[in-house]
Amino acid sequence: MHRHEVEQDLTNQLARTESERQSLVDKLSANQRQLSSLQLEKHDLEKSAVRLEKDKKALMKTLGKVLVGYAGTFDKFLAGENLQILTCHLLT
Repeated sequence: MHRHEVEQDLTNQLARTESERQSLVDKLSANQRQLSSLQLEKHDLEKSAVRLEKDKKALMKTLGKVLVGYAGTFDKFLAGENLQILTCHLLT
């Protein structure tokens, strides 16, 4: 009977070990899915960051042109080129 108890203990231990193994396999599978999802999200965020940087550079370039245009107009105004137009506008 002692041998039967040992076999039963081994069978129970084997069942527990198999259950633990299956649990670990399930956790591994879930972690792999999560990793894949996070890698995809990271890739999308990197692409968005590149697009935003390009947009930022384009906006800065446009802003620079606008500021240069305003500065040129203001310089012309100070030089008196538009003084007559302003004077006529104020007098009417």
